[in-house]
Amino acid sequence: MNKAPKMNFLYKIGFILMLVCLALFAASVLVLVILKKIELGVIIAVAGAFLCLIAIILTMFSKPKQPRKRLRDVEEIAVNEASPSEEIEAATE
Repeated sequence: MNKAPKMNFLYKIGFILMLVCLALFAASVLVLVILKKIELGVIIAVAGAFLCLIAIILTMFSKPKQPRKRLRDVEEIAVNEASPSEEIEAATE
């Protein structure tokens, strides 16, 4: 069964920043509509847009985590590569 690759910390930070951007967007809309403070609403919206840009850049540079090789897998590879039956067959040919 193929599992989806896990993402590194840049992707996770970018995802969290995108969630913060959504919260800042909602807050800016509430400030603009309910409190009618235009300057404060615009400042909150610009901060959210800046964080969104940072999040996009971080996710662009993120790469999937490389699976770690377990000691058991490395030992199996070493045993399979050095099996005597293959060496004997190659020598007799």
